[in-house]
Amino acid sequence: MTIKKHRFLLVIALVAITLIAFPDASLGQEIEVENSIEIDDLQIDVKSAKIDTAGNAIVELFLISYKKNPRELKVNTFSSTLLDEKLNEHFYSEMQMGNVLVLFEQKQNYINYLIHTKPVLLKIQVNNWPEDAALSYAKFVFQESGKEGKFLETLIPLQKD
Repeated sequence: MTIKKHRFLLVIALVAITLIAFPDASLGQEIEVENSIEIDDLQIDVKSAKIDTAGNAIVELFLISYKKNPRELKVNTFSSTLLDEKLNEHFYSEMQMGNVLVLFEQKQNYINYLIHTKPVLLKIQVNNWPEDAALSYAKFVFQESGKEGKFLETLIPLQKD
């Protein structure tokens, strides 16, 4: 494994330990990051992570599958969240993948999407982000390709290293 993968696995382990040890533990800035993660033949690139002037957290991710084309993607919307620096999870207000827009009030559990040759933009917005909180991670949960009902979870760092 490369050093980046080891560091990523260490971050995930530390996050898991922290969430277990501090379950009740609770950033307006724009962050330019160049993070890229590959999981289950899906590459996830962070386009942007920011708090807009209205106080909403907005994270944009590019998703692409180079090996499986087209690729069916089923995203678990209620499990995919944004985390602050204290690892508190914040549910989305709006989640948009390509032209598919889901609002939290709709209580839609999944977004089903067919990824073709070009990257698709996934935008996650949390309205009324706490003023004293920093964007730290995006938690992305999706169904493993070829395995109905098995979901993979990955934490995507939103801070520069």
